[in-house]
Amino acid sequence: KDYQYLNTSGCIEIEGVDDAKEFNDVLDAMKTLNFSEETMTNLLTAIAAILHLGNIEFINGDTGDDSSSKIAPSSNTALMVASKLLGLTKEDLTFALTCRNMATGTEIILVKLSPAQAKDNRDSLTKMIYSNLFDWTIKQVNKSLIGGDPLV
Repeated sequence: KDYQYLNTSGCIEIEGVDDAKEFNDVLDAMKTLNFSEETMTNLLTAIAAILHLGNIEFINGDTGDDSSSKIAPSSNTALMVASKLLGLTKEDLTFALTCRNMATGTEIILVKLSPAQAKDNRDSLTKMIYSNLFDWTIKQVNKSLIGGDPLV
């Protein structure tokens, strides 16, 4: 219920489903597939980062209109946690979410994103992280199932 990406349906609990048991089953499956403790921690850290990124909201920037954006003060905790989990400074993550660089010939121009654009940018980043994480996990599971090298 605490994460925007997970609570949009309004369905927080499913009758008869024990989330803690299901989570432990996933951890046991990863161990069975020879995922190292470090790998398991890294996977869960990336998922936690995605969830915290999803809680970051944007408001109009210092100009007062929607020509730029900044992180909403209510999102400071989510920003702090997400940046730490991703190994970034809050400033670097804020810049990555609210701005983009556009190359025009030999020049690089800084473009400030509106709150709506920053939200789309945030969602694109989280989708990319999740997609890469999913693809990597499937490759590692397949590798383990065919008798490849143990996972690191």
